[in-house]
Amino acid sequence: MRIIILSLLCLFLARTVSGQARQKDPVTGKYGFVDNYRRVLIPFEYTDLPTKLDTLMVAQKGLFSGVINANGETVVPFEYKHIRLTRKPEGHQFGFAIVSNSERGNCGIVNRKGELVLPMKYDENTHVLDPNLLVGRLPGDTVLQFFDARGKLLFKIPGKRAFRGFNENSIQIELNNLKLRYADKSGRWMFPDNLPDARWTDGRLIIYGQYENYGIITFRGDTVLPLEYRQVSPALPGQFRVGTDTYEHGIVDEAGQYIIPLGKWDIVQYDGLYSVCEASRGRTCALYDPSGKQILPFEYEIREVAVDNRHKQGPDCFPERYLMAMQKDKPYHKGLYASAGKPILPVAYSTIFYRSEKHPIVTTQEREYPDSAQCMAYDLSGKPLLSKPYRLLSHTDNPRILYACDNNDGLFGFLHLDSGPEQTQFIYRNLIEVFPATYIARLDSSVVLVTPEGNRLYTGPLAAASRPNEGQIKRFKETKGTAGALIIALVRQDFPPGMWIGLNELGQEFLFEVPDSIIEDVAPAAPPKTNPPPAKEEVIEVERVVEPPPVIEQPALNLRQQEVGTGGGKIYTLPEKLPQFPGGEPALNQFLADNLKYPVLARENGIQGKVALTFIVETDGSLTTIQLLRDIGGGCGKEAIRLLKSMPKWLPGEDGGQKVRTKFTLPVAFRL
Repeated sequence: MRIIILSLLCLFLARTVSGQARQKDPVTGKYGFVDNYRRVLIPFEYTDLPTKLDTLMVAQKGLFSGVINANGETVVPFEYKHIRLTRKPEGHQFGFAIVSNSERGNCGIVNRKGELVLPMKYDENTHVLDPNLLVGRLPGDTVLQFFDARGKLLFKIPGKRAFRGFNENSIQIELNNLKLRYADKSGRWMFPDNLPDARWTDGRLIIYGQYENYGIITFRGDTVLPLEYRQVSPALPGQFRVGTDTYEHGIVDEAGQYIIPLGKWDIVQYDGLYSVCEASRGRTCALYDPSGKQILPFEYEIREVAVDNRHKQGPDCFPERYLMAMQKDKPYHKGLYASAGKPILPVAYSTIFYRSEKHPIVTTQEREYPDSAQCMAYDLSGKPLLSKPYRLLSHTDNPRILYACDNNDGLFGFLHLDSGPEQTQFIYRNLIEVFPATYIARLDSSVVLVTPEGNRLYTGPLAAASRPNEGQIKRFKETKGTAGALIIALVRQDFPPGMWIGLNELGQEFLFEVPDSIIEDVAPAAPPKTNPPPAKEEVIEVERVVEPPPVIEQPALNLRQQEVGTGGGKIYTLPEKLPQFPGGEPALNQFLADNLKYPVLARENGIQGKVALTFIVETDGSLTTIQLLRDIGGGCGKEAIRLLKSMPKWLPGEDGGQKVRTKFTLPVAFRL
């Protein structure tokens, strides 16, 4: 029966990948990719890999490089010294690679089948303009050669280099005299010879320049916009962004009439809106529609809606479709707008969480006291999906299920939007996601592993469940008879310190007793002999994370509640109910994303990593005794302390129905 339960657990674990990270095998020293739950995505057999998992990746084996895909399959064989992948402007890959075995050019092009479609005889300007147009130039030649995806010569144009043009049908050519001209994808020049500095057309109008001034004319030569601007570029359909030599910008229509007047501001174009940011007012922004009507006044910071890094690559995730407006003098006041112009939520929420087109929007609205934070769910049109607010709401992998905390007793449950939220059973304590679509919680005197759909995968005297740390992974790999990838470490209540169960991706259990050399690496801290905890206590501790945790440097498990006597009263490390940032971990992630200011010194020196802090959450929710446990330098520690001091009051921990002082450890990630 236990094997069946664990097999079901692994079936759920295999459903999603919530994040990826490059990792070095501690035994072989080779690199591979794992997800946040230690499942192997790319095997550990490469001497070098990129830091992020992608559709195609340049990998290295020994002295030679090749290209692999996200499944670890070899696309380009490992027989080249230099490889460069080709990408679209938005970062998407074309599926070709520029290859060379020489430091001085001699480049060719390989497709995703590993076929050399252009031989390695062209110079370093060899490039892929789109999937059906390749360009190369022989060393010392003055002519660019253009080929199709199979390497067939299409046409030649005199020039030094070729770039993508102003639209999908144009090519920008850098001539041998360093001037720029535009050709179409059949090799014909797009503009008359008497307009050498023309740079855009829609087939009716031409943006052109003369003596560093720009304007707009028709193909017949009629003036639409005179040559009096330092900058002219296309904006929304039928409109143009213009700029002067005094750094003023505005939007004009085809008749030369101003939609947004000239001013000392920056203008950012979205699908159907303009964000206008005025530097003289502390970078406050306003929103305008295509007619020039002001939707929001100059009181806001406008940005694309934020999405947790674990879900940005989801198939239904399109954060670029939504804008979040945050009031500058009231950072907890946010609203949501579709980038095409439709308002969704008014500026009245402290946090707004978007995950995908299938998930609801989850919001938090602060009240006077932290305990009264109100969370609500809306569809993508702004229609409320719940009849009442909840103390905490958060997405699960299932778009139609949220995990929630009710206001009445602080218990958690899974809220089903389709079957009726009022039927939700709030029966769990400390409901925390530890694996994809799998949560650990305390239920009465037992510990359960449960899915949002309500399937209980484990019920019993489990003291702790955690993602394995580096020492546990190393021991798992070095132990004879183990198989697959280690995905979870389990500790039962009757285990002595240092004993644990390793669960692999195949649903198999492996018991690890106290080792001779690495007890300190994996063992939980033993309780003091003079003050053992009451037998009735069952305490779960799962690592508190701000974003997807790294695959290294995870702390050892601590399974016992501790109380420290101080002048201000007892300090708990694991009360029955843990303290929380208002709105829970999603709101904490949002707060850090909105307010973290990367230190200049750390950015300039490429410093990144995690800073660890410890502090006490007082009974009124305030944070005191802030201490730095681990710093990475470059001013990151000071910035993390500043963030903590700027936080609102937390929801305090509770034990025995009373609010208690709680010691809390928080990692803050700094990533470039």
